[in-house]
Amino acid sequence: MLRAGYTQTLAVSRISDYGLFLADEEGNEVLLPNRYVSLENRVGDRIEVFVYHDSENRLGAIAEALKKLVTWILTTALLVFTIYLSIVRIISGSADSATVKVAKAAISGVVP
Repeated sequence: MLRAGYTQTLAVSRISDYGLFLADEEGNEVLLPNRYVSLENRVGDRIEVFVYHDSENRLGAIAEALKKLVTWILTTALLVFTIYLSIVRIISGSADSATVKVAKAAISGVVP
């Protein structure tokens, strides 16, 4: 059964000018538009796709675009987090150095 909002593995049932038609076990079809199709796809191949409703409330599917978007978001988040950790390390290193100097000055003034 085709369910919008879920990732499903579907088989290529036929090829058209608009893209690939993918079918579930019950024979229900959904269109995977040409912009998401690989030249390597053939009838019978199984493809993991995200099924959604298009602007005309028809079921559609997207494959690699969703995967690329999620990968880009996660990579960017990891990069920002790494930069944040580097900045915190630099700042804390400077603060630790200043704390040691203040402690040495305080001790040298108290101890004869």
